[in-house]
Amino acid sequence: MLWAQGMLFAIAHFRLTIYRHMRLSISPAADMPRDAFDCIVHIDVGEKRRRFEAHRGVISFYSGYFDRAFNGDFAEAASGELTMKSEDPDTL
Repeated sequence: MLWAQGMLFAIAHFRLTIYRHMRLSISPAADMPRDAFDCIVHIDVGEKRRRFEAHRGVISFYSGYFDRAFNGDFAEAASGELTMKSEDPDTL
């Protein structure tokens, strides 16, 4: 009987952990700044320079690399454009 109660507790804990993880990974927009959608940045990728457009605040929120590039003391922060020649556009 004690073993069954332990299993039920473990299952309940597992479900709660999965629920919390899914909630955090699906809806982190609640933590995103209000101005996240104010500015569009351009990212040119690959040898043929395939262009992607993204909201500066959104891409910065999810990626430390893009946060530093577009919000740091770099030319990309001022211009809003980033070139990544050696990357594969399909990967981005």
